[in-house]
Amino acid sequence: MAEDFATAAARFCSVIEGGGAPRAWVGKVEVALSDVYASALRLPSVGSISALPVVRMSSDEWSALYAALGSMIGDDDRYWRMADPSDGASAVSSSLADDLAEIYRSLRSGLEAMRSGAPPDDVLFEWRASFELHWATHAIGALSALRSLQRNL
Repeated sequence: MAEDFATAAARFCSVIEGGGAPRAWVGKVEVALSDVYASALRLPSVGSISALPVVRMSSDEWSALYAALGSMIGDDDRYWRMADPSDGASAVSSSLADDLAEIYRSLRSGLEAMRSGAPPDDVLFEWRASFELHWATHAIGALSALRSLQRNL
């Protein structure tokens, strides 16, 4: 399971970094994000961890990625989602570029921790926690926006 997730995470990061023609790129991102989301759902829960040195993207790196994604997506970056699906009045404006950059940041930090020799359970804990607490919501919104983009390109 962990190897499947690491493979899916690396593929997602590679697609985000790769660019390409908008229609083909949007399709690749949609598939890669679907795969990494499904893999995250299957990640095992692990107990306590030691102090994992999380290597985060700098603010400048994140801003550059966000700007590049925004340029790639163009006018279709903004979309509406429900902040609380049980409340029909909770529509909020979201950014696909922001969603993808946030997911990338979370996945890349785990991949870098793995490459640096961090204990596998620590990396799994970090990936599971970041999915549950942060990027799952970004992924759900992004998948909806990507599906809409695919229909409209």
